[in-house]
Amino acid sequence: MRLAVPKEIREGETRVAATPESVKKLKGLGLDVVVQAGAGAGAKISDADYAAAGATIAPDAASTLGGADIVLKVRGPSAAEISQIKNGAVLAVTVYGIGEGDVLVFGVVANVVAALGALVAGRVDDRTGPKAVIVASLLGMIACATVLLFLSGPAAFWVFGLGLCLFVGPAQSSSRTYLCRLAPPGREGELFGLYATTGRAVSFLAPTLVGVFTYVFGSDRAGIVGIIVVLAAGLAALWPVRPPVDTTTVSSAGPVAPG
Repeated sequence: MRLAVPKEIREGETRVAATPESVKKLKGLGLDVVVQAGAGAGAKISDADYAAAGATIAPDAASTLGGADIVLKVRGPSAAEISQIKNGAVLAVTVYGIGEGDVLVFGVVANVVAALGALVAGRVDDRTGPKAVIVASLLGMIACATVLLFLSGPAAFWVFGLGLCLFVGPAQSSSRTYLCRLAPPGREGELFGLYATTGRAVSFLAPTLVGVFTYVFGSDRAGIVGIIVVLAAGLAALWPVRPPVDTTTVSSAGPVAPG
């Protein structure tokens, strides 16, 4: 897994998202760390210090960000940086005061929490149907993201960040069971192919909106609004979709004799 530490480009920003000491820890976890040349200049850290810690020094932002699975920054990304980050990459910005190592621990815990949420929601899905689970999950994610918009500190990030992840698993799993129920017999493969394709096609929306709101309002925290917008749009699109009618009772009763 490749982790990128680009040079901060905001005017007056002298900090860097990772130190040589943190690079050693990240390398110890098996990560391939790439640091942009001059990234630590404002913090009086040389490229040689990063290289000695095991980092690869990239000459520019494009070669630093290209192919990175995790991007570590102090401030939110610019529109130019977003265009160089691959779809699906994790963007970690130091808004809530968590350390570099904590970001990786959070990523592991987040996946476990999402899986547990999907497991529990599967039971609820069987009783209430997938649409109710998806709607509740979207509302839960919107609520957690809204709280994070106003709170600060590592504790808030861990509690409500993991709250977001708790609802991600149910939303993803129930969306697939809902598609199974909506798909006409014989067209399941076609619709699941379309589902996967459209998911990749719109994967740029959230990171792009995060960058737009960060740039417009001049605040990294404002980027959360971009996530809320995407979640709200998904909820609005889902709301009018009607669940399929359960015809099992009618079919098992047999044809009704004419009166």
